[in-house]
Amino acid sequence: MIEFNNKIKALAESAETSNNFISDGKQSCYYHQLNSVLKQFSAYFKHQTPKSANCIAFECDNSLPSALTLLSLFQQGQSFILLPPSGSALKEPQYKASLPLFCDYILTVSTEKASDYQQPEAFLTLEKISNTPNIKPKLADITGKLYVRTSGSMGAAKIIVHRQHSLLHNAENYAQRYQLTPADHVAIPLPIFHLYALGAGFLSAFCTGASIRLLKNTNILSYLSMERDFKPNVAFFTPALCEMLLKGRKASGGYRMVLTSGDRIKASVFRDFNDKFGGIMSQYGSTEMGAIAASNPDDLLTLRLETTGKAMTGMALSVNDNGVLRCKTETGFEAYLDTEGNILPTPNDDGWFTTGDLATINADGNVVILGRADNQVNRSGFLVRLSDIEEKIESISGVLQSIVLSPKGSEQQGRGQQLVAFCIIEKNFDLEVEKIRSLCFSFLPKYAIPDKIQLLKRLPLLANGKIDRQLLLTQLE
Repeated sequence: MIEFNNKIKALAESAETSNNFISDGKQSCYYHQLNSVLKQFSAYFKHQTPKSANCIAFECDNSLPSALTLLSLFQQGQSFILLPPSGSALKEPQYKASLPLFCDYILTVSTEKASDYQQPEAFLTLEKISNTPNIKPKLADITGKLYVRTSGSMGAAKIIVHRQHSLLHNAENYAQRYQLTPADHVAIPLPIFHLYALGAGFLSAFCTGASIRLLKNTNILSYLSMERDFKPNVAFFTPALCEMLLKGRKASGGYRMVLTSGDRIKASVFRDFNDKFGGIMSQYGSTEMGAIAASNPDDLLTLRLETTGKAMTGMALSVNDNGVLRCKTETGFEAYLDTEGNILPTPNDDGWFTTGDLATINADGNVVILGRADNQVNRSGFLVRLSDIEEKIESISGVLQSIVLSPKGSEQQGRGQQLVAFCIIEKNFDLEVEKIRSLCFSFLPKYAIPDKIQLLKRLPLLANGKIDRQLLLTQLE
């Protein structure tokens, strides 16, 4: 990948970026060291990997060795699939069973052996996979691809194919929208084996030459410790991390921009975070298309609060007759695959990708996301959006968060699908189920009142910070 090699060379030689760095808190690699360091990685892979390698399964964590391995794989154009590190809290269910059959090798990082990130042979392990059948399925095109899984927040995860050069092109577009500069200190406390943290976060900051601090196993203590040492002015968050910082950090200020993506963020949290810490802005995207729309750091608070901003450069948007957002770009995903590498049907219509999210686009081109199209149900002849019910319940004093779901097969004669509201109550609030239900009658029509309300101490999260709605349904009493 000649263009990426030129980018690395420019970052290493520029006076603006050469003394910036990528760090995991234990080790730091300065940009001026990149050329020599990545040569060591290239030599390792040249010795270890045959030219006919189909696909490498890379177990990636938020360590400096993993980040440098990622850059090396991109530099070489080696196709690989990103996986969570095995044996950690981020491990996917039935991990071994979910390893795609088209992978020839599995690549792991032993961080305890990575005392010197310039010696990849000391901490990288590349093992040939001996799966059955003996004859592995082969991919049609084995160079320059990145394979990622969808989050699985709305159902079974899928394998998605991206062109590596398209991801890098997108990252530079994102950096322009976020107004990233080499002077920025960018914190990424989200797993970079997911596309949001990788494409919008790590790659966009890297292409700019900003200093980057990766953080794994994020909690309030580790995050505050990182803040003291690194002093970030830009961060990539989920709504859950926004709430964590609001509760856990007393001092105000410090951020030029905090980008949030994933699940819906409460309006009160958005306002409070902006007032206390600095400019918060929303991004909307998908694993298939990357970042689709995002606010601008210069936008007024009301605009950043009420919309998700305008389409990214090169992204065309429209809303179909059912109110579902569609998008079109030359740098989106190529295909869905099954575990054997066979191409699966995609929801494309003449080049347009149907997102599955309800939205409106105002006259200025700003996008308003209304919720998932499949997160609306028929109740007594009325179509009800679950996100609307959630927002109303969260307006109750003491309700920190609410997720409303409709279990499959819960149809009730004459009334429609059953509604269940899971609620998190703030500490020091004595709020019972009966009280919440009675208050619902004051601001929700009768047909939108949840049939059941269940209180939880916490909501289950996927590794990327989204709420695990599938797991949440298993906790139904």
